Amino acid sequence: IQFNKIKKHTDKEELVIGYHGNNAHLKSFIPNINWALEEFSKNNKIKLKIITGDHNDCSYKWTFGRPNIKIEQVNWKIWSIEDELLECDIGLVPNVSNILEKHRKYILKYLDSNNIFGYDSDYILRFKNKSNFGRALVFMQLGIPIIADFTPCHFEAIKMDETGYLALSKEGWLDCLNKLKDTKTRKRLSENALKKFELEFNIKTHATKVYNEIELISKSSK
Repeated sequence: IQFNKIKKHTDKEELVIGYHGNNAHLKSFIPNINWALEEFSKNNKIKLKIITGDHNDCSYKWTFGRPNIKIEQVNWKIWSIEDELLECDIGLVPNVSNILEKHRKYILKYLDSNNIFGYDSDYILRFKNKSNFGRALVFMQLGIPIIADFTPCHFEAIKMDETGYLALSKEGWLDCLNKLKDTKTRKRLSENALKKFELEFNIKTHATKVYNEIELISKSSK
């Protein structure tokens, strides 16, 4: 989607923290993001805005991983998604699925038994093989600063404290939320992210490049 508006960041009494996309990713809120949001809400007035599902389907009820804070859930609609997202001050992009500590230790023990060197502090991440940063790009082009997880593709779109934040642990998510409650920080990061989007990920730029390459191939084959 090509958007036309840009978020204007101002000092607010209540921060709106937004999520958009398939409701399957809401399971990734547990155990870290939901804890961080609940801790953050103790000293800050916030609302979590969830934009998900189909405009014809109002039946989805989020329970697993749902934080105990103020939440507004709306259906994703092509004609209203831009304005819905522009109400958000911070964008969340969760994707990594939780791996229990006992499972992590089992995997490390298995690797060790097969003479594959590792450390007890190694990260073990689980994510879909087709994961991409599409949800992050939506926030970037609207001027909404992002906190995303350690899905590898996010490292291409997000440079720490320049175009957004990356987090994995409970404390990491909370630290990023505390940094983004500052209006100037949100404005700085969103401006940098928008510049990066226009430079590297703009839809029209890539479409024009593909068109020109096809045209070149077509001419050379004649």
